[in-house]
Amino acid sequence: MVNRVKSNTDDKLLASIRLDKVAFVFQSFNLISSLSAIENVELPMQLKGSLSRKEIRLRAKNLLSEVGLAHRFDHFPNQLSGGEQQRVTIARALSNSPTILLLDEPTGDLDTKSSDIVMKIIMDLNRDKDITMVMVTHDVSLRNFASKIVRMSDGKIGSFEDVPSALRERNYRKLKKRVEDIENGTSKSVLDVREGVEGYGNDQDEGNMGKVEEEKMPPVSDDYDDESEPQDPGINRNLPHRMKFIGEQRTNKTSVRMPGDYPFQKRVCYLD
Repeated sequence: MVNRVKSNTDDKLLASIRLDKVAFVFQSFNLISSLSAIENVELPMQLKGSLSRKEIRLRAKNLLSEVGLAHRFDHFPNQLSGGEQQRVTIARALSNSPTILLLDEPTGDLDTKSSDIVMKIIMDLNRDKDITMVMVTHDVSLRNFASKIVRMSDGKIGSFEDVPSALRERNYRKLKKRVEDIENGTSKSVLDVREGVEGYGNDQDEGNMGKVEEEKMPPVSDDYDDESEPQDPGINRNLPHRMKFIGEQRTNKTSVRMPGDYPFQKRVCYLD
């Protein structure tokens, strides 16, 4: 018999569904600060009460080991990095073997390397354990790992898109290679950058290290009427001295720059 969730569904049934069938991975981790990593993972299993204490401890250790935290069992959340806390959150979410995993901006509070590691874990869970995942994110680069994309605007569904399995597999291989480089300390990234999956792998495979043909920009006229398209006043500005090494190269990477590195036009506002 299939139970349908309605407005008058009993709270006990809803709590049972959340405990047994559905798990959550939050952007802000939501770990209990007074519990160690292994105790956080054990908690849902203790609430369910279907395993012995020994079985709960063994499963918690196995789950943390699967996400690469075998050396962090007894660490508290404030002793873990953001990426490590998110991995504890994933292990906790898997503790009762859910059929659906809901992810709310799982990489929103993480740096680039931690985001890659966490996404690799999530992808492996989906591929190897056949867990259905629904992820909400504003990071458009993560769409490369989905099988179906639903775009929403102002609470309304805008469009659907199916991602071909071959494209998803190719993106997964790029992510896997990137995580291997991080773990082996052989990452080829020179700048402190946020690099999307589409920009990783293709350039290295071709051996051009991110170079693409420079597009010729049209000359900018200083005088134009009000009805013409406004021109960017900084389009012909030279690069700051500290960025001269870029030269004529174009890249799909976004470097971390200081505010003074961006061309601007000084504007003065007079108050009456």
